[in-house]
Amino acid sequence: QLVWVPDFGPIACRLIRSSDHVRSAVAALLGYHQLTSGQLAAHLGYPATKIGKILKPMFVSGLVERAEFPRWCWQPKVDLVYRLRLERTEQWLSALDDPAWVAVTLGFRPSEAGHFVKHNLLVAEFVLRLQETVTSPLQAVFGERYARSNLLLPAQNPKRPIFGDTCIVREDGLRIVVELVRRQRDRDVMEKMLAWGRLLSHEPRSENGVVVVFLNATEDERGHIQRAASLRRCHAHVLSPEVLGAGAWGSAYARSSIFLASWRDWFPAAWSISTDLPQLVVAYSADGTRWARGPLLPGPWHQGALPFSPRHRDAWTRPRQVALDPGSAIGLRTSHAQRFYGVPRWSNVPA
Repeated sequence: QLVWVPDFGPIACRLIRSSDHVRSAVAALLGYHQLTSGQLAAHLGYPATKIGKILKPMFVSGLVERAEFPRWCWQPKVDLVYRLRLERTEQWLSALDDPAWVAVTLGFRPSEAGHFVKHNLLVAEFVLRLQETVTSPLQAVFGERYARSNLLLPAQNPKRPIFGDTCIVREDGLRIVVELVRRQRDRDVMEKMLAWGRLLSHEPRSENGVVVVFLNATEDERGHIQRAASLRRCHAHVLSPEVLGAGAWGSAYARSSIFLASWRDWFPAAWSISTDLPQLVVAYSADGTRWARGPLLPGPWHQGALPFSPRHRDAWTRPRQVALDPGSAIGLRTSHAQRFYGVPRWSNVPA
């Protein structure tokens, strides 16, 4: 179990107040809750051997707290994992001017990180590796805070918002929500797939512009195989007209917008990435029995990807605007255009 060690030093040094690196680190932690020092270095585009120059002042000032995280298969030693301290973060955010505050938070207040540390680290690892390898342009990439059903599908107005783990916005405006499934009970996965299915059953993809991928990240081989089988059974059962309660058309809409994927297909071994990852190759089924595979993102020459033909194209295709005002990709409107610090500057999101 992690033991968090907070610090209560002053929060007034120039680096903490004005550094773009600090703002990027805070925005990343707001989106993904917990990150290792290596992941923060990758997000900032800063040398991993020197990242302490940024993170140590943040820790000493009390803006973040840290703990040792047990070794993973690809780590040579124990790593430090970081999360924000809410009281100090709110103090720091209150000192920013409006454009910087929006560029860091997209209008959301910080919230508790929770205890799903490894889950969050796996989501962040996936997002970083995707941004490193993807060949097709993206509009934006958001963490859990912004991958919410009430932002992505405001017309449906769900009573309780559903939180995805990350949201990838394709160049043409298609929003790809990824739900990482690791240790959840089958019943909980079924409930979440049913909730997404009900939201996506009201209209075709050309209207709502959202698809959801359930990513099987169960670790041991036997558990991974069992999870893959349970996800397919869940897909066949939950998205049927009898359970979904939306008729044949609604069931077809949901099936055409909810896909399955395997962590092992995208990351087949330690320190390796497959050619499926840059295109987000997923499994799909129109009837829950016959399965096929296909990409959600275009390849190097923009060939082969899930079709998306929005009826109101101008409302979706605006990569330059979203790069400066990424909140617009999830339905937010801001009065100050500034690049979102939660997207690494080295990514292929247009500047």
